[in-house]
Amino acid sequence: MILGIGCDILEIARLEKLVKKNYTHRVFTEEERRQSEGRLSRLAGDFSVKEAVSKCFGTGVRNFSLLDIEVLRDSLGTVSYTHLTLPT
Repeated sequence: MILGIGCDILEIARLEKLVKKNYTHRVFTEEERRQSEGRLSRLAGDFSVKEAVSKCFGTGVRNFSLLDIEVLRDSLGTVSYTHLTLPT
């Protein structure tokens, strides 16, 4: 069942500011940070996935945190799974 469709894009320079301020722990799970291997382009892609998922619900990021959406990648770096934990 398709709940909705979401799309998002992000300038890497914008994400670089988040990294410089050491705020990545507020947006990305420990596993996402590990899988990024320090590459801003990978974190930007993960952030865009998270934003797109929030848009699918038609609410944006309300009633849950970006940490509730985890983007996991396979050994080639392709998004293989997106896990969403909704609050009870």
